[in-house]
Amino acid sequence: MSSINDIFTARVDILRQTSALLDGTTPAVTMSFDRQPQRSTRLQIKIEGASVASGLVGVFGLTVSELFNFSTNGVAVGVVGFTSVSLVAVSGIVGGSIFIDAVNKYGGPNNQDITVFSDLPVRFYAQDGRIRMRKAGQEKIAKYKIMTREDRDIRENDILIAVSGITGLTRGIISFVHKIVDFSGSGHHVQAEIQDL
Repeated sequence: MSSINDIFTARVDILRQTSALLDGTTPAVTMSFDRQPQRSTRLQIKIEGASVASGLVGVFGLTVSELFNFSTNGVAVGVVGFTSVSLVAVSGIVGGSIFIDAVNKYGGPNNQDITVFSDLPVRFYAQDGRIRMRKAGQEKIAKYKIMTREDRDIRENDILIAVSGITGLTRGIISFVHKIVDFSGSGHHVQAEIQDL
């Protein structure tokens, strides 16, 4: 009996936009970012569910640094532009979670692309334009579809970049994701519809 993996003849990269530089984690005395800013950005630090007593978070880059004071759980937004961060130092904050996001000077998210999957095996096929109604007056038309293994975390609005085995599409945005299950209720594969970018 053949495996579903036998039909995955194409390869794609999947990117996701995020403003998160440090995903939610328990504060430690010294920490480092999960990812570096791709351009100059201000920082937004959120402390949640922690015991805070004169909390201080110091962020140190190559040429700039900034201190954030916390008297309780909450959010603080910086004014210094960072292009890289070498160290995050924390004191007076125990337990809970710390989140650090990239924001612009108006406080909005400063998104950047992160690679979710590189060279992901998929089955790619073109389909007739299909309309999926979302909200009144809003529609999305997908020209292409992919399928991949059931354990792959693919989400709407992820960016797909063709690597090999795909004709007619170089970049697309995932507009609809559906997990397919077999008769026993176990996951079989993930299908996603793709709009051309």
